[in-house]
Amino acid sequence: GREEAMTGAQCRLCDSGGREWAACKKDTAQTSGTEPAAHSHSQGYGLQPPPCAPLHESQEASNPPGIMAHRTHTVSYGDGDLAFFRGGRGPQSVWVQRGPQGVQVQGGPQGVQVQGGPQGVQVQGGPQGVQVQGGPQGVRVQGGPQGVRVQGGPQGVRVQGGPQGVRVQGGPQGVRVQGGPQGVRVQGGPQGVRVQGGPQGVRVQGGPQGVRVQGGPQGVRVQGGPQGVRVQGGPQGVRVQGGPQGVRVQGGPQGVRVQGGPQGVRVQGGPQGVRVQGGPQGVRVQGGPQGVRVQGGPQGVRVQGGPQGMQSSSFLNTHCTPCLLG
Repeated sequence: GREEAMTGAQCRLCDSGGREWAACKKDTAQTSGTEPAAHSHSQGYGLQPPPCAPLHESQEASNPPGIMAHRTHTVSYGDGDLAFFRGGRGPQSVWVQRGPQGVQVQGGPQGVQVQGGPQGVQVQGGPQGVQVQGGPQGVRVQGGPQGVRVQGGPQGVRVQGGPQGVRVQGGPQGVRVQGGPQGVRVQGGPQGVRVQGGPQGVRVQGGPQGVRVQGGPQGVRVQGGPQGVRVQGGPQGVRVQGGPQGVRVQGGPQGVRVQGGPQGVRVQGGPQGVRVQGGPQGVRVQGGPQGVRVQGGPQGVRVQGGPQGMQSSSFLNTHCTPCLLG
């Protein structure tokens, strides 16, 4: 009865020519890629939500038909923002475009889970960047075939995973993160940080403030896929602290490339050390004027470069304590 009333009744709040809300949603899911989340109302709301969206979404939340973006979290909205964090199962998947205040997601006890569908996950944060706090269950993002793309805006990207850490699976199109001037900061929590890029690998561009990753006790694990791993830290360089479980990076056939910028590259592996497997294209690290510093912990540092070997340009010096390069 309630489901029939929800899907069969006309929408009384929106000027949609008497169409059902289900028809409005279907049209929305078929919107072109240039306007991924625009509601197809005759009033033309553009990227603003129609006034009826909160009512319909509250109805659907009481009986969700398999929503992929689990709404166990709080999303902050502001004037002119896209106010429905649209998951759904359609090909347009999840798009979040925030205005000047950026994107803020607080996960609550069940954390944040986003499964993007065929078109992947795309988040554009605006001037205030992107902030995600996962709660006890951490943050899980599965990008689908089109991967995961995050553009943080001037305030960069900040992700705090909570006790269950951060897990990102990019799908065939990999993972791309552009942090903006404030860079990229990821704190994984006790379960660490795990990133699986898919065939297109992992690309992180930190901006002037560089890239900072703190993995927590379970360390940091990055598997780049065939296209490898590319990290460009910007002037503030790249800092990775792996925690007790250390840092593990597997680059895939295209290897691992890290460009640290003027502040260089610093990696602290923790008791389990640092392990980097570059794949056939080897490992390339360009530290910038501040050089490259790697502290491996009791288990040392292991780097396997592949057929193309290991290329390092540090300009100053390279510290490995202890160094177990074979």
